[in-house]
Amino acid sequence: MLRNSLIASLVLSLIVPLFSCQASEISAVEFLSVNLPSIVAVSSKVPVIKGVPATPGKRVNPLLFLAKHRRVMEVDRKGAGIIIAPSGLIATNAHIVRKATDITVTLSTGETLPAKLVTASSSHDLAIVKIDPPRDLRAVEFGDSEKIRLGDKAYTVGSSLILKDTMYQGKIIGIGNFDNKSLGAATRVDLIKTNLELLKGDSGAPLFDAAGKCLGLLYASATGRARYTFAVPSSVILQDSEGADK
Repeated sequence: MLRNSLIASLVLSLIVPLFSCQASEISAVEFLSVNLPSIVAVSSKVPVIKGVPATPGKRVNPLLFLAKHRRVMEVDRKGAGIIIAPSGLIATNAHIVRKATDITVTLSTGETLPAKLVTASSSHDLAIVKIDPPRDLRAVEFGDSEKIRLGDKAYTVGSSLILKDTMYQGKIIGIGNFDNKSLGAATRVDLIKTNLELLKGDSGAPLFDAAGKCLGLLYASATGRARYTFAVPSSVILQDSEGADK
């Protein structure tokens, strides 16, 4: 009898910590049902000056030719974003909306609304845009990016044509200051480094923890032998968006 009690106690002591460690994690179905309404698609039109090609074999002065034949074209930029306030504040990547003449946000319901740029930061490639929604929106719930640890599970929801509305998993592989070379700057900024792969259209997608809390915003990736993606921490997003809704 005593032996059976000891065995039962031992099994219980092993099972309880196991479930307590996983208690904060949520299922994929719950994860998507909670977070998809807070994820949006962001599109913009950015004017770009391009020159008309010269006639082959004809010698021309490139400066005079460009001044005479240049034309302004609009380039479409697409990415993702997250709702950070029910009133319609959206966090996205600055490179998607910077210098744009037209910005639109498409909600998870399929509604497309015009947006205006509120603020943009080149150092973190972070921008806040504002829409006027017909109702209060579901804002993402932020986690504490200051408490993440190396090896923690990390998740995102795809916004590309390949992985749209698809949840996929990675992990945190770096925390701290990194050179922001992706923007051609030597500035060292606080970033989160993950092994999640960023596809075309995923820029601006949220980075989640196992509990479905948003830890940051994905914005730049590197490919090759080592694949990794950087994310702007939630602490930076909250700081940059402070007062933007006034």
